[in-house]
Amino acid sequence: MSYSTISIRDSLPKFSYEGLLICLVVLFALIPISEHLVFTQVIVKSGFTLVLLASVYMVSNKPLHALFAILLATPALVGHWLELFVHLAIPHLVQLSFSMALQTYVTVIMLLNLFRVQTIDRSSLFGAICIYIMIGLFFSSCYALIQTINHESFVGLQQMVAHSDATYGADTSPHQLFYFSFVTLTTLGYGQIAPQSVLASALCSAEALIGQFYMTILVARLVSLYVSSSQATVVKQEEKKLERKLDKDKET
Repeated sequence: MSYSTISIRDSLPKFSYEGLLICLVVLFALIPISEHLVFTQVIVKSGFTLVLLASVYMVSNKPLHALFAILLATPALVGHWLELFVHLAIPHLVQLSFSMALQTYVTVIMLLNLFRVQTIDRSSLFGAICIYIMIGLFFSSCYALIQTINHESFVGLQQMVAHSDATYGADTSPHQLFYFSFVTLTTLGYGQIAPQSVLASALCSAEALIGQFYMTILVARLVSLYVSSSQATVVKQEEKKLERKLDKDKET
């Protein structure tokens, strides 16, 4: 009896999930503390840049995937840093659109790889965490995009005082939408920020549903893999014991 032992490391670059998770944790740490620092936008944009670069590295093992990821990441990075010098909505819309496309592309690849593995290892767990965070990051970009197009998409957004930037629309901080996205994804719903437009409400509903289904399906998947791996390990141990016993019988 043979068991497939496909690992997530077999189809992705080395330490890709670990690197992406570290960049996401750095971004999470930078966003709250940056509000109290002088170079707020530079610090946060540096965190987002790390995440984009780690996302490209995630698919760098296949040339076509890497090329497509670079084509998406380049305008996203250019638009991201151009916002510092050009206070118009166009660079912001460009970077949001291409960032969302890159996040979707990389997340789909990670999901496909995660669901094709047959053994649970450290990378599989890191991958599951990265995908969950990337979903929240994607929806935060969606919310920022529709808020830029329609300044009345959300209620409860506080105005930026020290770091006002007209590109975000109505002088609202994109950090608040980042926070709102993960509150919605985890279905906490504190209530400080709420969707007002039809599109914003639909996106919030979709994110909440995805968050719940992802956790349910993922936990079921990981548990089934763990049980299968445990059973395979037990069977292999029994086979080895049987082989040893047969070898001893042959010797005698």
